[in-house]
Amino acid sequence: MESGYITVRQNNTEYYGGDQNLFPEKKLKGFGCGLIAASDVCIYLMDCPNTFDWDRYYAFVKSIEKYFFYLPFFGMTGFALSFGINRVFRKFRLPYRGRWKILPLGEKSREKIAGMLSRGLPVIISIGPNFPNVLGKKKLTLYRKDGRGSFIPCGSVGGHYVVVTEFPETGRMKVSSWGRTYYLDWEEYRNYARKKSMPLFTNYLEILPR
Repeated sequence: MESGYITVRQNNTEYYGGDQNLFPEKKLKGFGCGLIAASDVCIYLMDCPNTFDWDRYYAFVKSIEKYFFYLPFFGMTGFALSFGINRVFRKFRLPYRGRWKILPLGEKSREKIAGMLSRGLPVIISIGPNFPNVLGKKKLTLYRKDGRGSFIPCGSVGGHYVVVTEFPETGRMKVSSWGRTYYLDWEEYRNYARKKSMPLFTNYLEILPR
C-alpha cells in the first residue's frame, strides 16, 4: 500500500490497527476480530487522518457494529463480513463493494490480493475453523521479524480475521492483528485452507470499485 496503515493511540501506546482486546464488551473481545478488521479497512479508505485516538476509534466501531451479525459460538462468517462492510460502504458513500471469495486459494488469488494492495486497498483474510472437525485445534503459524530480517515463529492462530497490508514476492504477508504487526506465510496459509480448513471458511474479501 502506498501510505501507512491506521494507527490507534491509547494511553501513549500506539497500535497497528485496532485490537478487540481493548474493548470492554465481552462479545467484542471474543468475536470482534471481523468487526475490527472491517472498521480498520473502512477508516483507511476514508479521506481522514490515519491516526485515531482511542475514544474516537471506539465510537466509530460502535457506530457500525449494528451492520454486522455473529453466529453463536462461531462469530462472524465471511458472508456476514461482506454484507456488513457493504452496508458501511453505502452509509459513508465509499465507492467500493466487497465480496467474500469461496474458491480454492491459488496463484490468481495471490495476484488479486497483491493487486488490491498496490491500489491502496487493505485485504481482510480469515484463518477459518478446522473442517470437517469445526471444533478442532489445528492452527496457522504466526511470525515476527527480528532485527536481522529473519522471521521467527511467535505463536499460532485459528478462527480469526486479520488485515494484510503488504504482500512481497517472498510470500510473507505483513498483517495487522490484535493491534500488532505479524507475518503469515502464503504457502502455509494455502495449505491450511486446503488441508485443515476449507476455502469457504479460509479466504479473503475482495474489494472492487462500485
